[in-house]
Amino acid sequence: MKRTLKLLGIIAAAAVIGLSVMGCGDGANGNDGAGGVPSELLGRWDSIENPGDTMVINSNGTMQETQNGETSTGTLSVSGGRITFTFYGMSLSGAWSISGGILTIIWEDGFGTERFQRPNGNGGDDTSGDDDTGGGGVPSELLGTWNSIDYPGYTMVINSNGTMQETQDGETSTGTLSVSGGRITFTFYGMSLSGAWSISGGILTIIWEDGFGTERFQRPNGSDDDNVGDNDSAVDRTALYDAIAEAEVLLAATMTSVDGSNVPTTEYWTTATERAAFTDAIAAAEDVYDDDGANQAAIAAAIETLAYAQTLFENARALGTSPGWQPPTALLGRASAGVSHTMAIRDDNSLWGWGHQGEGRLGHGTVTAPGSTSPSPTRSGGPNQWNFVFVSASDVHTMGIRDDGSLWGWGLNLNGRIGFAGTLTGTSFGPMRVGTDNDWAHVSAGVSHTMAIRNDGSLWGWGNAQFGRLGNGSQAAVNQVQPVRIGNHNDWVYVSAGNFHTMGIREDGSLWAWGAPANGRLGHGSAYGGNVITPVRIGTDYWAHVSAGSTHTVAIRKDGSLWAWGENANGRLGNDSTTGNTTAPERIGEAYDWVFVSAGQAHTMGIREGGSLWAWGNNGGGRLGTGSTTGNITIPTRIGDDNDWAFVSTGNFHTVAIREDGSLFTFGSNVWGELGNGTTTSSSIPVLIWAAAD
Repeated sequence: MKRTLKLLGIIAAAAVIGLSVMGCGDGANGNDGAGGVPSELLGRWDSIENPGDTMVINSNGTMQETQNGETSTGTLSVSGGRITFTFYGMSLSGAWSISGGILTIIWEDGFGTERFQRPNGNGGDDTSGDDDTGGGGVPSELLGTWNSIDYPGYTMVINSNGTMQETQDGETSTGTLSVSGGRITFTFYGMSLSGAWSISGGILTIIWEDGFGTERFQRPNGSDDDNVGDNDSAVDRTALYDAIAEAEVLLAATMTSVDGSNVPTTEYWTTATERAAFTDAIAAAEDVYDDDGANQAAIAAAIETLAYAQTLFENARALGTSPGWQPPTALLGRASAGVSHTMAIRDDNSLWGWGHQGEGRLGHGTVTAPGSTSPSPTRSGGPNQWNFVFVSASDVHTMGIRDDGSLWGWGLNLNGRIGFAGTLTGTSFGPMRVGTDNDWAHVSAGVSHTMAIRNDGSLWGWGNAQFGRLGNGSQAAVNQVQPVRIGNHNDWVYVSAGNFHTMGIREDGSLWAWGAPANGRLGHGSAYGGNVITPVRIGTDYWAHVSAGSTHTVAIRKDGSLWAWGENANGRLGNDSTTGNTTAPERIGEAYDWVFVSAGQAHTMGIREGGSLWAWGNNGGGRLGTGSTTGNITIPTRIGDDNDWAFVSTGNFHTVAIREDGSLFTFGSNVWGELGNGTTTSSSIPVLIWAAAD
């Protein structure tokens, strides 16, 4: 663990959060750290004089005392043979000692004497620090390692099974131990030593008979070999290590890149406040772990402080607080796989298309015969071929945005899906401008409708309004031939148009759906009932990305977890099944590092933090890129071992993906030349179409 803060940091952090940090003393006890709670006191004790009254002493310096059925909770401090219990603003102080397994506390201020003993096999006695075996067994306060005070280097290890090892001058004697009241007997090599024992102030004293004299022992201060029946700092240090490791995994899993670099430096899952507090708590806990002299109280405080900070962090993450929605990738809109054609934008912002070129869907600018193909990338757009920054391809039409914010469309205008000239039909073989506005930020082409967002966050739709897919309040087979505003909100940041439904995200990360509910594709809890004709919120969670496929939807929450719903044929949801529809978001896997996802007709592709590419669903034609052309994959499966994928788009039967350096690859069915590899031969592995900066 690296050291980043001093011990003072964790103590100060605990004080701010309201935790009790006890026992940072001078090492006088030599037992689990100075001033801490000696391990022989830990656990449950039952009152001898007042049956039913109990006392539970915890390693974090807290204590619960139950009298007449009422429990008082407070803090406990121990120094030598002195004990102080503070509760409800009142403190009780006294002297303590253990003899014969009986703890005696002589309280001051007239409160008298209390005697306690361990529960005899009480099933409710599950507090750490008590390995009581019942009458005649070894009292748990004796268990563990003891170091000799009078003869440094001598040790004694007492085990719960009644054995003991005593080491003197480097030689170890192993034997059996029996305890009865205040009497102790150690039998080894056919010889027995008997004597009287007692513990006072953390010091075990044994007065041996037969002239062997007196021996005094104390607990090791943080010794790593003390791991038997003793909840000292050696044991707690392991718990601290585990807590730090868990926290670091969580922190790393909720950081992601939004600039295509895949460097986990962008904080956008939670607010800076909770992230900073969590990061500081991890650093402070690491510092305590690295401090070989850290006592049990400091270690316990570090664990509790870290746990509290982690709780605050996870709560903030669950609420989805963030400084605003961020694009899932800088390459968003740079390529798009349609039903049977592909469009892409090169580094110089020139527009290119390949595959099925009927109805002008490639935008080459020349009249093409129905069913004709273009199996190699061809520059699109004619005089308007430059400066495209966003493209979205569907079935027979394509939409694009240029760097001046103008909106363009080409292909078949059936149902008014392109949105130009106020007509329901017509074909444009090259890009034609939609309206005169220069404030378009995002566009998504569905099969028979189009959705888009302007710079002011307003949402617009046009094309076939049937099933409510536009979200404009209509579900009739009425065509909207020009962009119409959907609602009056100005905080839309992302929209994805599927076949018969649409999904959208607003700036606060809330997820919305509208259109046909069949197969549960909306995620609002039903696959039946009426069409949803205006946007309806899906749950109360917050989301980073969503993709509407033909009959299913896949999305990523702000914590990086992956979710899916809708039709599950071919395993397209990724939930390890090929049957059953899911009508509400279902968690896929346990990872928290998903950054991008794309839902096709019957398959899904995704990218995780670090740039790995994953696929699941129908593998017909090799669309998953696994090297095979058949079968279904029902869980996300990694494609290759490259770690530089930055964008992926799924069509009906093929996939297009881009690496960080801008190189573009395709794979899957190639009947129409949609792969762009100069042939109509399908490929089940990614094929390079153009290299970086070609």
